[in-house]
Amino acid sequence: MITLKDARRILNQVIGYRPSDTIVERGIKLFDIGAVARFSQIKSDIFQVEVNGETDDYTLNIQTKRTKDPFVECSCPYDQDVYCKHGVAAILQIFSDDQDIRKNKKTAPTSLSEILSKVSPKEMTEFLLAKAEYDLGFQEELRNYFTLSKDDSELYYKKTAEGIFRSLAGRNHFIDYQASFSYEKKMNRLIEKAETLVRVKPKEALYIAHACSESVFKASQQMDDSSGLIGSLIDSCQQIIRNVADTNKNNQADVLKICLSLYENEIVKDLGFSEDYFDMIVSMELPSDSLEFLLKILKKKIKTEKNDSYQMKKTVLHTYSVLKKLNRESEGLSFLKSYITHPEVRVIFIEQCISEDRFAEAEKFISEGIQIAQKKKQPGIVIQWKEDLLKLMEIQGQKVSAFQIAKDLFLEDCDDEYKLAMQRNLPKKDWKKTADEIANYILTRSAYFHRYGAIEFLLEEGFVEETLEKLQKDNSHTFFDFYSEFIPKQEIRAIEIALQYIEEEAKRISSRSGYKRLTQKMKLIARSKLGKKKIVSLTDRFTSLYKHRPAMIDELKKAKFIKV
Repeated sequence: MITLKDARRILNQVIGYRPSDTIVERGIKLFDIGAVARFSQIKSDIFQVEVNGETDDYTLNIQTKRTKDPFVECSCPYDQDVYCKHGVAAILQIFSDDQDIRKNKKTAPTSLSEILSKVSPKEMTEFLLAKAEYDLGFQEELRNYFTLSKDDSELYYKKTAEGIFRSLAGRNHFIDYQASFSYEKKMNRLIEKAETLVRVKPKEALYIAHACSESVFKASQQMDDSSGLIGSLIDSCQQIIRNVADTNKNNQADVLKICLSLYENEIVKDLGFSEDYFDMIVSMELPSDSLEFLLKILKKKIKTEKNDSYQMKKTVLHTYSVLKKLNRESEGLSFLKSYITHPEVRVIFIEQCISEDRFAEAEKFISEGIQIAQKKKQPGIVIQWKEDLLKLMEIQGQKVSAFQIAKDLFLEDCDDEYKLAMQRNLPKKDWKKTADEIANYILTRSAYFHRYGAIEFLLEEGFVEETLEKLQKDNSHTFFDFYSEFIPKQEIRAIEIALQYIEEEAKRISSRSGYKRLTQKMKLIARSKLGKKKIVSLTDRFTSLYKHRPAMIDELKKAKFIKV
């Protein structure tokens, strides 16, 4: 009988990872009762195993650690861990048989490819006909593989993918959390089939990837995806489309058609995946007539999009990309001028000006961008434009202008990057005077004491006492975030302010979570020798004053301020 310890070792050795001990123990029981009905070794590292479950028989596909990507897939609906108990039993059986072969010096089973290489076409045909006669599923697969026309094949896979969704969605047209794992498994089997067809039947691989993509995007709106299965399915389908596009240029027309279909899909747009399909299109070396066709679609799409919408901006930029692919960049830039109010479009003109050393024009474009953003009340975009202007001034070596822009940005956003930019563009000897001016400006405006960057600046520049007093008055909550920085220079005053806050807060709060936060602040004060002495005294007062608050006393005990 295999112990839990042995099973852990075997699972790590064969696969490289394992499920929880509960699942492992259940798998050991299945293995011990001989639930592994049969298994076949497809390749040296790939196995197909059949395990008898309590209510049904399950098929597993297992790839061992000999490869870079080991995996365990089971047809059961229960594996919500890394793999299920059937997977554990199957792996133990694989290991057991492997050890038996080595121990008794038996010959490993002949691989399937070796066997088939010795079979004549006549024997193979007879076998396939005999199997198909009694296995209708196998018969249908043979027919589909060898006889379906392009249209029939495309329709067949769409129906198959839709059928998977319908079979699990039920009357409510919704796949619940439990059923989502079955959906992922069934879709993965279809996707794996497409992977095997990429080189031999690339069009069929595309039809499967397209059908699966449509089903998965539909499922994203009608499935509980708490486990995050949708994303990996979308990635797998996209990879198949890329692989077909990369391996065979003759299929580019089909790739274009499928990518366009998904690019225009409303769910794909809403989920933010349309960009992926456009990137696939422009990455191909498409003939000019295909690019012209794409251009017509994009220009038509621009007319239907709302002005200033995200989709509108993206479509405009995509149109420009296609014009560039057609070597019509001048036409593309003329086209973009109509949309220059969009920051993403304006950036293209700015970058072109900078690349051609037309700095005055670039500055004009940026200044206009700032004005537009200010009118539209878009402070975030104003800051982005000012950052671009700062970079432009630094490129030209205009230190005075660069310093002033960096200073304005710092007073707006208090980011350390802007402080560094000020220092880069100011003589070192002038920094102390400038820092003092900025610090005094900050100290006169209470709003800055709700910004960490402003407080950090004051402390770095030596305004410890002034900052301490302002925080006590304007933002005592933030005071504790910087408490440890006040201790070296202002310990007595910092402890005094902290204790005042604790006492006032103790009067106000009445919840256990509030008491817990209070004791955390008390621990912070107690880190220094003087602070610890003050906290001991404060705890004695609290014990007397608040003995009617059992939750507070309990939290003080947990924090070890009251000895039990």
